[in-house]
Amino acid sequence: MKRFSTILASVLCCTFAMAQEGNLELRGSLYDFDSAEPLYPGNVQVYTLPDSVYVNGASTNDDGTFTVTKLAPGQYVLKASYIGYLPTEKNFTIRTASVNVGKVTLKADSKVLD
Repeated sequence: MKRFSTILASVLCCTFAMAQEGNLELRGSLYDFDSAEPLYPGNVQVYTLPDSVYVNGASTNDDGTFTVTKLAPGQYVLKASYIGYLPTEKNFTIRTASVNVGKVTLKADSKVLD
């Protein structure tokens, strides 16, 4: 009976770990640094660390919020961009639960086309 309990516990742990694989999310919002207005439609992309392999991405909603899905536990870098703004990066780690990176701000690009 003890052996059965050990095997059952191992199977349940493995099943839980596999259920988390690729089912986690990254949430946040994208805003203008100066005006604090939401940026829509901004772009966010997630890459693995340290090798920078593209994983997934999303566009922001009307209110500047975004959700990147299908992430597995690991270390990542979020790359956020919007036309006319300087892109920014933010490192984050996902362990066993989805992550909210909060407010990500972009500064307007001061370069003007002639």
